[in-house]
Amino acid sequence: MDEAAPRAAHATEKGNVPIRHTAEPLRTAALRTNNSTIRSMPISVQENTRLDEEFLAAWDAHNPDRALALLSDDAVWQDVTSPEPMHGKDAIRPYLQGWFTAFPDLSTKTTNRVVSEDQMATEVEFTGTNSGPMQMAPGAPAMPATGKRVTGQGVYFLRVRNGKVVEVHSYPSYPNVAGLMMQLGLMPPPPGS
Repeated sequence: MDEAAPRAAHATEKGNVPIRHTAEPLRTAALRTNNSTIRSMPISVQENTRLDEEFLAAWDAHNPDRALALLSDDAVWQDVTSPEPMHGKDAIRPYLQGWFTAFPDLSTKTTNRVVSEDQMATEVEFTGTNSGPMQMAPGAPAMPATGKRVTGQGVYFLRVRNGKVVEVHSYPSYPNVAGLMMQLGLMPPPPGS
């Protein structure tokens, strides 16, 4: 095999969630898991996977303190819906609380996860009922609850250092923000639908 050629990745099934393997050296091995046992991976990959699972469990528990405990004190969170990054736990707390207030029954399901020794990318499906006011960005006026149940997809990327999340890039409802707004009744459906 030509050393300059990109290395191929393949997926195998374990339970109902494929596990992704790469031909890269173990230090950059990536995997996809849904609470499955991880074998033959560096401890940091296992720890990062558990960290990500705990992060989502905090969302499912609607517990900002539990989520914030996983972040470093100087964590930076960039969300596509926010004009500026949020710096530190005090700035991140209202963002988390805004989601839990707007969707008090929010639940998540991991649909894809790639983990390395210092980063992870997770794709989730979420469902919830908009039964509380929705704060789309810090300082923006809250939108009243619609009472509508929604299903959406989101993607986030985490960077980890010393067992704590130091950076988050989140894309809620990516790629279908318009679809989520239509489900909430905040945007008309396209003509003919």
